[in-house]
Amino acid sequence: MSVIKEDIKSLVEDAQAYTEAKIEQFQLDAMEKSIRVSSKVITWLVISVLGILALMSFSIVCGLLLSDLIGSYIAGFGILGAFYLLLFILFYVLRDKWLDHPIKNALFGVMLSIYTKRDE
Repeated sequence: MSVIKEDIKSLVEDAQAYTEAKIEQFQLDAMEKSIRVSSKVITWLVISVLGILALMSFSIVCGLLLSDLIGSYIAGFGILGAFYLLLFILFYVLRDKWLDHPIKNALFGVMLSIYTKRDE
């Protein structure tokens, strides 16, 4: 009878150790996923900020060039502003097709690649 009790006690201890190990593995996997996603987000933020700075510089140059060609700063920068307004309206109207779906697909791709790498 004592052998059975010891076997049951050993089985319970092994089950507890297994459960604790699985919980720790889940926590580490979640941490790895969050780090990878955070890394992607930070990378895209840096790229976006640099792109915005380049676009702003280029916009100023284009505004000044248009101003020289037209002869009026207000008209040159007004045309540039109208172009950006049309671009904004176009992106707003087509936001699902051009922004929402590609962003979702990219995020699903990142999460899927993390999930498949974990299983390998």
